[in-house]
Amino acid sequence: MPKALVLDWTLFVRDFWSRDKELTQESREICEQYMDHMLDFRPYLINNPVQVFSTDRIGKCLRLFRYMQCRHILVMHPKDAKLKGVITRQDLFKYMDL
Repeated sequence: MPKALVLDWTLFVRDFWSRDKELTQESREICEQYMDHMLDFRPYLINNPVQVFSTDRIGKCLRLFRYMQCRHILVMHPKDAKLKGVITRQDLFKYMDL
């Protein structure tokens, strides 16, 4: 892939509170210029993300967030392993009423 088409990984990183990144003029121009292209996010993804089943208890999620230092945990259906949702650190903070 041409170097000019590769965006730095830091453009995709969010802060501790997972706030949305501001769309810069450079990013906007790239999006408009390559509107019909597909993005390959595989280099930026984790091969084996932390996941729980929808039947697991909240205590397991809390332990995983604490010990694995997760930002997100995938919630899977226990029978067919389809994605049911995502739990974020902020979701747990709301639950814990900090």
